[in-house]
Amino acid sequence: MKRLAISILCTAGLLCFAGVALSAGPVTYFVTVNTLSISGTVGSFDLNFNPGPLTTQGASVQIMNFASNGRVVGSPLLTGDVNGVLPATVTFDNGTVFNDYFQGITFGSTLTFKITLFGPALSSPDGASTSGSTFVFSMFSDAAGTVPALTTDQTNGFALRVDVNLDGTTTVTDFSSQTSTTTTSTATTASVPTLSSPALIALVLLLVGLGGFAARGNRGGLPRTLALAALLLLPFGFGTLWLSARPQGDQGNGSKSVTVGTVSDVIPPSSLTLLTRAQISVTASGLAYSRHSQTFNGAITITNISTDSIKGPFHVFINSPAPIHLAELAAGRPPARSSSAQHKPVGATLANPTGNFGGRPYITVPGVGSLIPGQSAKVNVQFKNPSNATINFMPVPYSGNFN
Repeated sequence: MKRLAISILCTAGLLCFAGVALSAGPVTYFVTVNTLSISGTVGSFDLNFNPGPLTTQGASVQIMNFASNGRVVGSPLLTGDVNGVLPATVTFDNGTVFNDYFQGITFGSTLTFKITLFGPALSSPDGASTSGSTFVFSMFSDAAGTVPALTTDQTNGFALRVDVNLDGTTTVTDFSSQTSTTTTSTATTASVPTLSSPALIALVLLLVGLGGFAARGNRGGLPRTLALAALLLLPFGFGTLWLSARPQGDQGNGSKSVTVGTVSDVIPPSSLTLLTRAQISVTASGLAYSRHSQTFNGAITITNISTDSIKGPFHVFINSPAPIHLAELAAGRPPARSSSAQHKPVGATLANPTGNFGGRPYITVPGVGSLIPGQSAKVNVQFKNPSNATINFMPVPYSGNFN
């Protein structure tokens, strides 16, 4: 009995420790903008928070404590999963391709607000998603939101960008010398991790070991310890230990996905080599919308996950959804031809292709001659998407030179 009590205390302690170690609280940024140089200008500002084009885990953003000595003009235009009206709290989630808050304003000398990002993508990254999410803030010197103000980003007009990365961290890019950002990140046990985490699975194995220890001195120790482990693990999503295929659409635990496509019927020249999933992983950022360029903007990252160096140059073909043939891709074989395939992301057009081969757009990763094991390279992508349709495609990487 004494040994069983010890195992109970160890089990509870380890679970509490794991809960603290694996749970991350919301990330908050305090934003202050000096708008003195455009004070009195009748302009506008835009906030949007969008998922990426691949599988994206759920995340949300709240805008709070909004204040300005300027004056908002008219009612805001809300698009997608956005709720609330400033200066009260406004909440975004990444449930649709375009989640946007657009507001007219007569600028004063200052503008401040607080950004809080939260949700499963930050508190318990699933390790399976392949796209992040992105929040952007933009200001304009016209009411229509076409002329960027207080930014060095004259391409898209972003003043501030915050990316939610696949590991639950965030990255801030500030394009405005008039904008200052400070941050706080709070660890908390409020969010509960699931057993999809390798660390918690290892913890289950440790519990079995504790049960074996108890069993040596108590004939009923092992069953009782395992039963105890099951009870203690219920709040941690015990059922998620079992592996299952995820359907398209809502993935549970806040994860959402879009249809994944395959290689189209146009085969690249023989001088290019198809890079398999055993060689290269492909991930994507969220897609931030620019009212100035009227494009969705993000980045694709390729990573060498093999044990060998891979020679470039590298190209990523953007392929439409179609019946999937992952076995062919994994084996490195050319795909079967399909006369019905479309050679562009459904509902969208790649706005910055490097070229087009047989009707299929591709983009070349710039300045990368080779990738050693573990090395990554990034290429920016832009999509025209006037209907705000879901941007879904399969990025397929190749290496080599076009003849």
